[in-house]
Amino acid sequence: MSIVGETVTVLLPIEPAKDAMGEKIATQYESVDVENVLIQRGETSDLAETRPMGVKVDATLHFPKTFNRDLKRAKVQFWGNTYRVIGDPIPYMIENTPGTWNLPVSVERVDG
Repeated sequence: MSIVGETVTVLLPIEPAKDAMGEKIATQYESVDVENVLIQRGETSDLAETRPMGVKVDATLHFPKTFNRDLKRAKVQFWGNTYRVIGDPIPYMIENTPGTWNLPVSVERVDG
């Protein structure tokens, strides 16, 4: 039995604009389907009486070695939701990663 990941859609920023503080923000995205991504579901947080629907959901996606695009400022869609990539993911060294996946990507989604 082998491990098989899922297909996710990565939204890569195209020609970023700048916000009022001079930081790059994406206004358009290139859509790329990536197969065989492992999804490690995170924990929900911020559940309280005052915000029963206000939930932050984090996950870690493990991308295969065959994926080699920059994910900084990207978004990822899976399971009917869109998540924001946190930071600038960097792959593990290929020679130190014997398996199929070498790029852990932290993502978040905030509801409410």
